[in-house]
Amino acid sequence: MYFLTPLISSFVFTVHVPGQGLTFAAYSGILSADGFTESLFLSLSLAAATIALALLLVVPALVAVRLGPPRLRAVVEIVCMLPLVVPPIALVTGIATVLRWGPDHFSRTPLYQTFLAVQNESFPVVLVLA
Repeated sequence: MYFLTPLISSFVFTVHVPGQGLTFAAYSGILSADGFTESLFLSLSLAAATIALALLLVVPALVAVRLGPPRLRAVVEIVCMLPLVVPPIALVTGIATVLRWGPDHFSRTPLYQTFLAVQNESFPVVLVLA
């Protein structure tokens, strides 16, 4: 539900036009836009290259450390796990920065209590949402 509800809501918002019903004009417009196929191909090829490079570097390093001397095992395992750990930390840091900025500018609006509740230290909703 956490993932499906926003996806379904976004899809319905893009295909439902009030007064006209369902239409896929937005999607056909995207597919026929100038540069879309080149941009899509570039994104997919960069993603594939990144995955291949990560696998080519990480898997042999982990195998070598596991089979070789154990003194570097902890260091290599930590370095190999950094790509999995750093993005969520960066995301939460960015969200925390935005939430810290919010109460100052929304102190006289109904959103003020929302920002305070989300930043509650006893229950960090930000970490649950991220």
